Amino acid sequence: MELIAPFLLGLFVGASAIISAILRCLDIRKLEKAAEEQVGDGLWKTLLFLAMAENARLRVSIDAGGPTEDGKKMAAMTVAALDAVLARKRDELQELRVSRVTSQELV
Repeated sequence: MELIAPFLLGLFVGASAIISAILRCLDIRKLEKAAEEQVGDGLWKTLLFLAMAENARLRVSIDAGGPTEDGKKMAAMTVAALDAVLARKRDELQELRVSRVTSQELV
């Protein structure tokens, strides 16, 4: 009966040490930090999309110098569509920047 108390104390200390080691290994983040990282990821994805769309627009503009009139019309329509997409993405990018600055001001 006298050995039960030290045994239970040792069991409690050992279990506490194991649980604390497991918790240290886990990546526990605050909700605000996770939201900020998500906004940052969205920002990078939007920037990548903008670069790709701008590249496509420039390629179509270069190809617009082709000899046929239909090719020029199609290139003009494609450039107009890409410009609309770029404008929308730029607006989304601006909203992401504003929300990111706002969330940083709140912290």
